[in-house]
Amino acid sequence: MNITAEDLITGQSVTGTANYTITQADINAGSVTNAAFATGTLGNNTITSNTDNATVTSTAIQGTALMLVKVPSPTIYSAVGQNITYTYIVTNNGNVEIAGPISITDNKTGTIQISNSDLASGKYVIGTANYTVTQADIDSGSVTNEAFATGTSNGTIINSAQVNTTVTAIKNPALITVKVASPIIYSIVGQNITYTYTVTNSGNVNIAGPINVTDSITGTIQLSNSDLAPGQTVTGTANYTITQDDIESGSVTNAAFAAGTYNGTAINSAQVTATVAAIQSPALLTVKVASQAIYSSIGQTIKYTYTVTNNGNVKIGGPINITDNRIGTIQLSNIDLAPGHSVTGTANYTVTQADINAGSVTNEAFATGTYKGTEVKSNTATTVAAVRLLYLTLVKLAYPTNYSTVGQIITYNYIVINSGNVVISGPINVTDNITGTIQISNSDLEPAKYVAGATNYTITQADLDNKSVINAAYSTGTYNGTKIDSGKVIATVTAINGSI
Repeated sequence: MNITAEDLITGQSVTGTANYTITQADINAGSVTNAAFATGTLGNNTITSNTDNATVTSTAIQGTALMLVKVPSPTIYSAVGQNITYTYIVTNNGNVEIAGPISITDNKTGTIQISNSDLASGKYVIGTANYTVTQADIDSGSVTNEAFATGTSNGTIINSAQVNTTVTAIKNPALITVKVASPIIYSIVGQNITYTYTVTNSGNVNIAGPINVTDSITGTIQLSNSDLAPGQTVTGTANYTITQDDIESGSVTNAAFAAGTYNGTAINSAQVTATVAAIQSPALLTVKVASQAIYSSIGQTIKYTYTVTNNGNVKIGGPINITDNRIGTIQLSNIDLAPGHSVTGTANYTVTQADINAGSVTNEAFATGTYKGTEVKSNTATTVAAVRLLYLTLVKLAYPTNYSTVGQIITYNYIVINSGNVVISGPINVTDNITGTIQISNSDLEPAKYVAGATNYTITQADLDNKSVINAAYSTGTYNGTKIDSGKVIATVTAINGSI
């Protein structure tokens, strides 16, 4: 550097200045020592002064410092297992290099090495670490962690200030109720419907017990007296008994919700409903009874008693009527007929000549009522009042009534009587087990009339040995193509003792 351009005479002095800018190396070295000498010329020769090495020595003030910035993401959490990522930014805000490794010590995530290299003054490094949320973190409401950065300078540990960060929990106390009915249909008063309630903690904090279900028709049921952890389920049942009103209404709908508490506050699930449908079976049953099974004269009265029962499961609206093809319509009741209940009525029918000619009276009757404006019709009850008596009576006479010799003739006389009240069509036959079949008459046989016939039997040695002859006979005719049988008649003819 040029101090002066002028000559310097003996004993004279000259002064000058120069600037030097401190470098990072100077600070790292701790001091600046410089050596200087002066030069001039005498004639053509350069004149150099001595070198002054101790004239200026500068000692630097060394400042070592680390600064930590910590950023969590996300800043809120709500689920067990959720990750919180912490980003650590470490800056050397001193005036000397910090030797690596540069590490983070975190009370939640442990020790993380951010960089293995030295960190120059004013520079920074970035690193991350994850923390997994636990149920305890959700219950506590927040996660607070403490962290500091570490490096070294000249073998001395350099720590940043401790940085605390809090991430807040979103607490979501919640319950879900699932309700299942069994069976899903009903048809009988007194039938039980079983409701199964499944309550799940669908939130992220414990729900304190007791865990109850309140049902609009079964009341309040305690499912558990214990706390219900997130994701945990508890199950219980309740029964409901079907009433007649339930069948009439066509369905049973109930509403239920679960309840517990969180920090003293009631936590209710959403209300769930279930509908069980009725099988409605409107039905009537008619039983008809005639006062007599037969008749025999014009003007005779047959009294019919009708009993109508509601054999369905819903009320049948009145009037309850009987429609009879012989008598017409008879009102038994003007009021509704409840399930299982009966109503009774009577009507008379007078026998006519046509009924006697026909041989029977057949009438058909059914009951009617209404259900929801629709006619309900019972079965058809049919009664036949028969008047025809179809009978044949056989009288059999043997002559003589005893025998003593082989070849002796026994004559059997048969009398067939129409003991009924209709004509029996011929031929009128007798079938005898020892004489065979004999036609007594080829003509019809009127009521109270009779026909007679006879046949012979010859005694054999076997008859003498057997001491008697026993035979069985019956008479037959027909009515409208149907065989009429008198039934068997037995006759015994006895051998005389001592016969050969």
